[in-house]
Amino acid sequence: ENSRLTGLPEGLLFGPDEQPESSRKKRPATGSRHLSGIGYAILRSETPVGILEGLLTCGPTSPGKGHPDRLGIILHGLGRELCIDPGYAGYGQPNDATWYYQSVSHNLITVDRTSQRFAEATCLFFQDEDKIKAARAASETLYLGVRLSRTLILDPEGWFLDIATAESDDIHDYDWLYHSYGTFESNLAFSPQQKSPGAQNGYEHIASCRAALTSEDWSATWRFEDGAGVSLAMAGQPETEVFVGDGLPMGMQAIGRYDGTPIGCLIARHNKARSAVWVTLIEPLRQAKKEASPSRVHLSKFNSADDITVAVEQPGKRVNYHISDAGVQSKSET
Repeated sequence: ENSRLTGLPEGLLFGPDEQPESSRKKRPATGSRHLSGIGYAILRSETPVGILEGLLTCGPTSPGKGHPDRLGIILHGLGRELCIDPGYAGYGQPNDATWYYQSVSHNLITVDRTSQRFAEATCLFFQDEDKIKAARAASETLYLGVRLSRTLILDPEGWFLDIATAESDDIHDYDWLYHSYGTFESNLAFSPQQKSPGAQNGYEHIASCRAALTSEDWSATWRFEDGAGVSLAMAGQPETEVFVGDGLPMGMQAIGRYDGTPIGCLIARHNKARSAVWVTLIEPLRQAKKEASPSRVHLSKFNSADDITVAVEQPGKRVNYHISDAGVQSKSET
């Protein structure tokens, strides 16, 4: 059907359903790239779990073809999207304006449950080294009076690290958003909610909502039908309100092979705060077990949004990362 409408072979549009074995073996890892003209910082690396790719949106955007998605991320690994951006559904969707064109349908930070202004996020550094791949961007114009920053790290050991901050002289509610398919599990005790986590700007579409409150480190896992999955571990912050529910499905004409299944939406919210920080380890799992990944993440030091140290702990290993506007430095310990 897609080939008939576009006049192009479906393999060119979406790729073949099955890659030949020889093709899979020979596929090289393309290097990381900063496409400043379109506002994409793309991180790529070979890892023990295969090729991982991460995208951080920065640079300008505008009404019309643009979406309110600056400082958003999309993650890919294990042959699929791990952190899905459902905000691109193609034209003609019935909820195009109320969901797909709202910031809540992207993987980013929102302020007071509203969508971003059409403004710019500035790339502060782009780092492509054998030991670390990273990009950092910030903006003071997406939400007037609020400075947002985000650092996405791809460690060739096989995981992503996401550090996001929000700062303002005024009190706001801040939401960190993540979307994924799969069966959701968490070490948090969620309670069913009668209402969505917001009444407008796309939040009203989030259904089957559950919520939990925590100040401790917490984790979640999405398990896919083939046994693989993705694990998320977030460093504890005081009074973090965590919501999980179902967003709208990806548009069929945009992606081609999605089956209309709702995309899971997770929100980590800081209420009535002048500042907020989210430190998140995102780890692809070839075989997702029912228990959470043994990896943990800690916020070791926070002097400012431009001077942060975090640590990833695994059995017998610890990796420390220092993040500043000059770049990321990492050091492993055993």
